[in-house]
Amino acid sequence: MRKPLAIPFAFAFALALCGAAFAQERPEDRANLAELYPDVAAWNADAAKVEAQLKEFAGCRGQLGKSAARLLQCASLESDFSKRFGRLAAYANELLAHDTGEASSMELMQKLSVLETAIGEATAFEAPEILKVGRARIDAFMKQEPKLAIYRHPFDDALRRAPHTLDAKGEQILAAFNLSTGNGATTYNILADADMPWPTANDTGNKGLTAVEMAAGKSRGWTPPGPGKYEIRDQSSPSIRSWIVVEPRAAAVGYPDRKGEFQIDLEPGKYKLRGYHNGEAVGSELEINVAPVPVEQTLKAPLHIAEGAPDAGGGG
Repeated sequence: MRKPLAIPFAFAFALALCGAAFAQERPEDRANLAELYPDVAAWNADAAKVEAQLKEFAGCRGQLGKSAARLLQCASLESDFSKRFGRLAAYANELLAHDTGEASSMELMQKLSVLETAIGEATAFEAPEILKVGRARIDAFMKQEPKLAIYRHPFDDALRRAPHTLDAKGEQILAAFNLSTGNGATTYNILADADMPWPTANDTGNKGLTAVEMAAGKSRGWTPPGPGKYEIRDQSSPSIRSWIVVEPRAAAVGYPDRKGEFQIDLEPGKYKLRGYHNGEAVGSELEINVAPVPVEQTLKAPLHIAEGAPDAGGGG
């Protein structure tokens, strides 16, 4: 008669690669976007404010070398709409992360991309003009107006990038291509986040996996060619991977839950427990003795897993 054995772990496990089911998402697991904007209408209002500031910033063209006061005014204006844009970006990205299939969230991201391009075009004249003003005059302005000190780093960046900076017209053209240069990443994100079945996939390591259906609810069958460790990767997202360890002596395998516990069924007898992380054995083996009774038995001693291996699974 097989006996279920509850195994308590002395280590907290991350389960991303273990195949264990996650609990239902809770409201507290999501970012509190109300701390940024109460709603999308407020986001749109702030985006409109940035657009108005960009029109105001256009008046800075040809003015950066006029005086220390004017340089401070223009730098402060740019700093303000840059921070405002950062807040807009944080909200839009986090809102999309809540549900990558939500059309209104994708629309907000598109608005953000257009606004980012507009900022690039509006500020394209700045670096060439700073170079024209020159370091000597910029340094003189810094001495005249102490409040300019917080902008020293961006000024230095503009000056040191002189060999890589085009004239104002060239920088304007380059900025206008922002949307098209991001098309590759945009296309990938749309496909990666799409709720759609993928037709076939093969493992990248040539370990004998045949093409399998990727639709929801489908499963794959595979017979390992022999003992060893096999790495399985998702071709669409290579960073998503798991490991299969084929051990001829293994009697059972279990995966820890959020409490660091799992159950395995074993016949009465003596066994050795071993933890695995990334397909490699970690920690030390634990000898156990499964008695005929009672039906459910719990380890008296925990199975200690070496630190630095939070994704371990247990084998008996």
